[in-house]
Amino acid sequence: MKTFMKKWKWKILILVYLCFIYGNSLTPAAISSKESGYFLAKIQDFLAGAGMDAWWLTEHLVRKAAHFTEYAGLGFLLAMNTGAGIAPVFCLLKGNVTAVLFMPFVDETIQLFVEGRSGQISDVWLKMTGALKTGRKAAKGKGSGNRSRNNEL
Repeated sequence: MKTFMKKWKWKILILVYLCFIYGNSLTPAAISSKESGYFLAKIQDFLAGAGMDAWWLTEHLVRKAAHFTEYAGLGFLLAMNTGAGIAPVFCLLKGNVTAVLFMPFVDETIQLFVEGRSGQISDVWLKMTGALKTGRKAAKGKGSGNRSRNNEL
């Protein structure tokens, strides 16, 4: 059982996390906007409490940051699934790169069928960037630390 869990724990976490991401995509626009508005108010309050202006912070920026953060988490899980603790191999594994390219398209396609939502190619690029950058950092941070052109993405 221990061998099974060691082998499958990251795959199970990735599956659960994808359910979380795709579940967010199934949320109707009105509810999603309320959630973003809630976080916008909290962040603005935090910034005001820290003595910083928050006039520049919009719901649009909060939503884009959420997209990036969701997929940054996915990139981390994909990197850990590859055995990033052994070597920085994230960028070399075709399966991970394929997943990072495929999953955002599925995510945005889901949104085409949800009331008030739309799929946007700019969101696909943002999500891929979040996953690739975080996965690469996780792999390099856990690996030997050697930087070579072969490990660059």
